[in-house]
Amino acid sequence: MRTKDFEVSDDVVESRAVMDFTPGSGASNSENPKALRWSAIKAWVKSMIPASLKNPHSLTFTGAATGSYDGSNAETVNIPVAPTKLPTPRSLDGILFDGSDSVTRCAYCYTIDHDPDKEVSVSNFELEFGAMVMVKFYYGNTADNLTLNVEGTGKFPILFHGRPLIYGDIEVDEVYIFVFDFDSLAYRMVGESHYTYDTANAANANANTAINDSFNAKTTANSIAGTANQAVSTANQAVSTANDAKSTVNVADGKASAALASLSSPTGMELSYPASVSVRNAALQRIEARLLPAFTKQDCAIFLPAGGDAIDLYPDGTFRVQQLGTSRVYVVPTLAASAYKTVDITVRPAYLRRTGSGGLRLTG
Repeated sequence: MRTKDFEVSDDVVESRAVMDFTPGSGASNSENPKALRWSAIKAWVKSMIPASLKNPHSLTFTGAATGSYDGSNAETVNIPVAPTKLPTPRSLDGILFDGSDSVTRCAYCYTIDHDPDKEVSVSNFELEFGAMVMVKFYYGNTADNLTLNVEGTGKFPILFHGRPLIYGDIEVDEVYIFVFDFDSLAYRMVGESHYTYDTANAANANANTAINDSFNAKTTANSIAGTANQAVSTANQAVSTANDAKSTVNVADGKASAALASLSSPTGMELSYPASVSVRNAALQRIEARLLPAFTKQDCAIFLPAGGDAIDLYPDGTFRVQQLGTSRVYVVPTLAASAYKTVDITVRPAYLRRTGSGGLRLTG
């Protein structure tokens, strides 16, 4: 019997024993030698059947499902269902993506046109270097120095070629791309602004107009040139006459300048000032300078501190009391420095003091 070619069960052995060795009525195995021999054969056959399959190679699962199988027992292999999303979301230029749904970086901006602080909502937005959004402005813009706040991540300025966005850069219902720059902490607008485009067109139109005007001017200039040549001859004659007149005028001008200088330069100066001031006087004091003669231009004197810390002198001649002592001041007319005068101002103790009852009493 070749046990490896088939499997022998107890039912098969028993049925074959019944078929080939049926004992007589009431007979036992001990009375039937054939039955005894068949029992021995059945035990031998069962001992030859292996408990497990001896495969030349074991069956092993790797990857999402792991395990091995040698045929000895029933085995269940759990094969994981394909994931519907990434276990850890990934950022795509500032948009978090886990594969569970579609993502978009486009948004409408409904901020009113005259408000410079623009706000948009972009789901799954994350502020990072290179984060990019595309914005369509429903109302356009009429403000300067725009800022952008995406999904509540913060208000940052918008720059275009390094400058802030201004009125005219943004048009109604146009889509613009903005990329976040961590170095400047600002959104950079990519592409061209409408202001730049319109300015370029206007400049081109102006250039064409200027070219046409230059051709027209050239024609007119050529026409005028002939007339100008005729005028040159007349002008040359006039120049000669003018040169003669110029010599006469120069002589007169020299005399007039000398006379004017003598009239405008001061010859003297009158001063009015408090020579002595109480140390308790907190009012602003002044040194008045009146230039002579009276028709000389006034307010042409400078006041220079020349020593002492009793007063604090200002350039217009006013001063305030600082402490006891004497300060010297030079008053200099700007058109006649040699006519300067020296002023000594003394800060003295107070002559009166207030009593405890509110009255006044002489000091000392």
